Amino acid sequence: MTEANEALFSGIPPTGYIEWTTLSMAYKDAGGDYSTWFEWCKTGPNPISEAEAPAKWASFKPGQITKATLFDWAYKNGWKPTAKAPQTRDIYAP
Repeated sequence: MTEANEALFSGIPPTGYIEWTTLSMAYKDAGGDYSTWFEWCKTGPNPISEAEAPAKWASFKPGQITKATLFDWAYKNGWKPTAKAPQTRDIYAP
């Protein structure tokens, strides 16, 4: 599991549309993959449908919201990276 995956699943729920969109863009910017993102999306109260997900994922462009946002939200939520995860955060230090 990468650091970005750990951060995404750190207990930050995809509750509202703005939070979901922001974290989705940040996760993609951090090098996140579609299948992990889609699994995370299913943890929220209003998960995206399988039919809509590919187009939405493709709409997230690098740099719209950076990976710094993902790690910032995760740290504020109490996340601490494990030593086992390959590091993807060169922009935010705890």
